[in-house]
Amino acid sequence: MTKSTMNDNRMIRDRYLGCLIGLGVGDALGAPLGFMSPAVITQRHGQARDYLGGGWLLLRPGQVTDSAQMALALARSLVRQRKFDVEDVVRELLAWFESEPTDMDKVVRASLGLMKAGQSILQASKRVVEELGIEANGSASLARCAPVGLLHAKSLMQNVQDSVRQSKITHWNDGAGGACALANLLIAEYVAGRPDFALARSVEYLEDQAVRQAAVAAETLSYDDLHSSGSALDTLQCALWCVLHHNDFEEAVIAAVNLGGEAGAVGALTGALAGARHGLPAIPDRWLEELEGREELTALADTLYQIGWLGE
Repeated sequence: MTKSTMNDNRMIRDRYLGCLIGLGVGDALGAPLGFMSPAVITQRHGQARDYLGGGWLLLRPGQVTDSAQMALALARSLVRQRKFDVEDVVRELLAWFESEPTDMDKVVRASLGLMKAGQSILQASKRVVEELGIEANGSASLARCAPVGLLHAKSLMQNVQDSVRQSKITHWNDGAGGACALANLLIAEYVAGRPDFALARSVEYLEDQAVRQAAVAAETLSYDDLHSSGSALDTLQCALWCVLHHNDFEEAVIAAVNLGGEAGAVGALTGALAGARHGLPAIPDRWLEELEGREELTALADTLYQIGWLGE
């Protein structure tokens, strides 16, 4: 292996680590700001730039919530199986569901609750929409999806397929699945070191026109146009805007979480995308030191790099 190849692989590994650890950082920064408006955040904190803790969940500084916890569950399964195995992913998610986590998205709770009661895997989330009347186009499956993008960084069609499949475990709506696919295509472009025109290349793989339009629009919107509403398309648009308009991990994630609303999910997705783009060295040490679960996020990202990039 040449010195140039070794340097390239080191940078790609740093991007794998940056993606998964960045997801955790964004979740921990954003979760305490959940359900606040930008005006309330400004009034209470000025611009929130560090782990605050507290919030409606009374979190510790650096504590992660369901976005990072579900990403960990997904990553554990991918590493163990060396592929996407829907039944194994569900086993991991159900183990998390039964652990009484601090927070859980309502659509996730309803879908996993039906599975625990014996409903078949791929019918549960469909029933949540059809019979329980809960809107399934939320952002929880999007906030956790990054491990699939890392596993399939070299296999774009498999990336799209498994991104949608992991989303449908809990979120039947096509918009949520399409948003996951786009996010993971971007992660694949970023970890490979191809940030220029990454969005234009990625949207070409999507059939869902609403996802394509929301993603492309992110390039031209203003910050004041963004809505951290909790829908998958709004979360995708917020995260894309922050990554595309800041050539820096720290400022991208700060912009994301200060939108308030679904700040944990938006922060997690922004952290994953910006981490994949800029790599682990771009994440401030002060955020790494206090991050809950950093050791496992590091180990899983490293193994996903070995499987997904090196093919080991």
